[in-house]
Amino acid sequence: MSGAGSVLAMITSLKNNKRKRETFFKGVQAVKHKKHALYHKVISDEQLNIIKDKIQKYFLKERRKFTIIYIIITIVILIGITLLILFLNNNVNLNSFDTF
Repeated sequence: MSGAGSVLAMITSLKNNKRKRETFFKGVQAVKHKKHALYHKVISDEQLNIIKDKIQKYFLKERRKFTIIYIIITIVILIGITLLILFLNNNVNLNSFDTF
């Protein structure tokens, strides 16, 4: 029968993916790399909420800035397209001048 090896490989792959994996950060207190060590601080919930509020305000301000820039660019493009359409539909022949 053909395909038996593929099915066996699929079953083996599924079994390997089911196993419990340890996370890298579980139980890690410090990461030492040559001269530097990285330690984590424990902070209170109040300080954590203050930091979260600062980050949220910063990203809100950035999002507003990009939204305003996007709107301005869109308006400029729409005005340009409108003027182009009006100019092309005007059918002005620049080579013929009417004399009075």
